[in-house]
Amino acid sequence: MFAINFDDVNKSSTCSAFLVAPDVVMTNSHCVYRLKASLPQICSGLYFSFPINGASLTARCSEIIWRDVHQHGRAHYRKGDNDFALIRLDQNIPVKPFGLNQTESSVGANVFPVVVDQLGGYNARITKLDCKVENIINKYGVMELADCPVISGNSGSPVLDENHNVVGIIFASSNNTIRRPSDEIAVRTKSTSKGYALSIIHIQKMIRHLL
Repeated sequence: MFAINFDDVNKSSTCSAFLVAPDVVMTNSHCVYRLKASLPQICSGLYFSFPINGASLTARCSEIIWRDVHQHGRAHYRKGDNDFALIRLDQNIPVKPFGLNQTESSVGANVFPVVVDQLGGYNARITKLDCKVENIINKYGVMELADCPVISGNSGSPVLDENHNVVGIIFASSNNTIRRPSDEIAVRTKSTSKGYALSIIHIQKMIRHLL
């Protein structure tokens, strides 16, 4: 989880992220966008919090390795719009990074977004959702996930397969009525809203030399 903490973590925008190397995280491009700000300026305001052994380790952005310069704010949910970013941290994180799946998910496959709900400040709750790939828009590398109630702040969460490898990254939801971590889990998991994820295969084709 990380907060775009330009002034105050409790007032900032928040997104999720996950490790792909000991000192590199992946998140959404729309999470590292700020109007009229350069990449170094944006980087200077990014803080990352990792739960480790019941405690929290905080790291900072040292470099935005890649983001789509044409992507401004939230993407159209059916196009994906290359809505991902790679960020180098100022330190190695002592946990095992996620593995990246090397084969495309198929329609009907069960997938499991692991989302981070911010509860205030750097306090957060990790929730594992159980979703199904309903459709794949190959032109844009977008997976439509059925019964997948992601909420604000879940952007950048990894979508895992049954072997716990990353198959996609959450970037949008079809339903904005379930918006807060305080919404009951029972209500959230019964929601029929769709989640939208950018395929990790699509991402690897674009920036394989950076991974």
